[in-house]
Amino acid sequence: MSTETEKRRPTDVRLPGELRWLLARLRWTIRAYAWLDGLATAAIWLGAAFLLLWLVDWSLEPSWTFRRGAMLVAAIGAVAIVYRLIVRRTFARLPRASLAALVERRYAGFDDRLLTAVNLCGRAPSEGESDAPDADADAANERAAMLERTTAEASQLAASVRVRSVFNGRPLLVRSAAAAVLTLVLAATWFVAGDALAFYLQRLSGSPEPWPRKTLLVVEGFWADYALIVPEEGQTAERDELQVYTGAVEVRDRRAARRSDDDANVVEAGTGVHIAADDGVNVTTVAARPAAGIVAPLNDQSRFAATVDAGGVAVLRRAVDCLWRGDARAYRAGARLSLGRYELISGRADLVMNGGTRLVVAGPAAFEIVASTRIVVDYGRLSVRAPLRPAPFAIETPRATYVAAPVDRLRVVRGGDMTLTVLADALRTLPEYVEATYSGEGGADGRQMLQQEAAAIPGRDEFQRYTLSMKNLLGSLELEIRGGDGRVSGVRIETVDSPKLVSTRAALQFPKYLVDERSGRFTPREFDVAGPLELPAGTDVTLRARSSKPLRKVEIATGSGETETIDVTADVTADSSRNSPDGAVDHRYEFTYTVGTLERTTALFITLHDADGVANRDAIAVQLIAVPDEPPRVAVRPFGVGST
Repeated sequence: MSTETEKRRPTDVRLPGELRWLLARLRWTIRAYAWLDGLATAAIWLGAAFLLLWLVDWSLEPSWTFRRGAMLVAAIGAVAIVYRLIVRRTFARLPRASLAALVERRYAGFDDRLLTAVNLCGRAPSEGESDAPDADADAANERAAMLERTTAEASQLAASVRVRSVFNGRPLLVRSAAAAVLTLVLAATWFVAGDALAFYLQRLSGSPEPWPRKTLLVVEGFWADYALIVPEEGQTAERDELQVYTGAVEVRDRRAARRSDDDANVVEAGTGVHIAADDGVNVTTVAARPAAGIVAPLNDQSRFAATVDAGGVAVLRRAVDCLWRGDARAYRAGARLSLGRYELISGRADLVMNGGTRLVVAGPAAFEIVASTRIVVDYGRLSVRAPLRPAPFAIETPRATYVAAPVDRLRVVRGGDMTLTVLADALRTLPEYVEATYSGEGGADGRQMLQQEAAAIPGRDEFQRYTLSMKNLLGSLELEIRGGDGRVSGVRIETVDSPKLVSTRAALQFPKYLVDERSGRFTPREFDVAGPLELPAGTDVTLRARSSKPLRKVEIATGSGETETIDVTADVTADSSRNSPDGAVDHRYEFTYTVGTLERTTALFITLHDADGVANRDAIAVQLIAVPDEPPRVAVRPFGVGST
């Protein structure tokens, strides 16, 4: 009969150290697997995002907002990967029973011994087991002995268990290999194209500098063309003088303590806007001043540099009678210009920035090249042509900052034709072909090759021209131009209705000898002009017309070949004599033309130029027929006698 000290229960059996060590190794191996898998996945995600954004940035040159958003998405994805694959797995509870089941699944030889040992060894006795009578003690002792044998057998089998074999290492191996390949690719890129990688890192840090291109493409008309005079300190003029010819320029005050971009003044082409100092910006813009009045154009084609090294941030394309402060040999035509300050004592210099912006600087002038998209001008005269892409070009003066807003859309008459011209810099690498990819309304998507014109000769021709003829445009289009490594995106062509005359009236002042106040004949009056209008010779005629769209100007050609242009005011003024809901009349819809005294039959051909820059396709004809005055005629016959 067993003594009290020999009585044992299954709850008294402890899990052997070999099994505890096996489960502990498995637990730490799982955590290490989670770390390696998570780090490899995060490295793949970041490496792929880095390379993909590099490709997108080089191809499309998106704005800083897009780049910042893409980096934010990449960072959020990396944080999600780390949290899901590392943090959650690292701090997850891994019970011994779950670990034992994992080993049992891989090693069937345990035959549930390990799982039994883990579940029963060290288990706290239940209330029934602690109060069991002596009759059940022998049965409990036998169960304890069986559990000891099971744990002993599990301990023997545990010696042959390889923890690493429990895992499927192929996914981790694949992810680690992919991460290693991406790391090697980036390392090789650093050695092979370290400059490009460093430039890309600068763009990721917010630099607006465009990618240097071997091929430079510019779409004709899609640019901002303006001239600027910056007076030297101490001169009589206290304001910058700005004239915009194409596109628009944003003018921002630099001296204001606090400035919002919403407060910028926008000066559009053809507008004479005076921005007074009281408004924050000390700038004067003048209308209709020719470019030659500010900076004389460079027409000497022979002064082109035959070959140009595209390094640096700018190239001195031409130099006419230039005298520079410093080493004059460093500023010959074809020289590369890096970041720094330059002072032109006299002459004119033609600079082409890496992004394609063209500067003609007339001395005396002092300026500093901060980037290929930004210069600081202390004083001088400049003519600027900034293309649509890749980045806005800015000029800083002591008074203001001028940011170019190039034309990004052209409007054509719906159903009309147009020719798009692309200019490729002939002093750089010319593309084998230029292609336009377009998308439009109603699924009008496709691509088309541009037609190359006569081959450009470097040193004689500045550009190689490519044209695309588009017929019968019915809907708006957005185009992307590609050629070589050059890209121009965001080119939009919009179709609009042609301006028409909705009413035409002729105000008439008849010759005085015809006026009969008593009968009201030939008194001043107005007629609607719906066709040829017969009027007595000597009548004073004034045409008053209204169009279907706001107008910028009206061209009126006479049959003799003379043409007169009427500038239509853009002001909206109140006129109580007009029928308008709010008492205001937009005079951009109306124009008045004084024909004068009608001496002979006159034909007028009216061409309307609306606010969209579109003109009517066929001139509107107005015919005024002069009826000459004749002596009075009297028919006389005797009263009561027939004509026979």
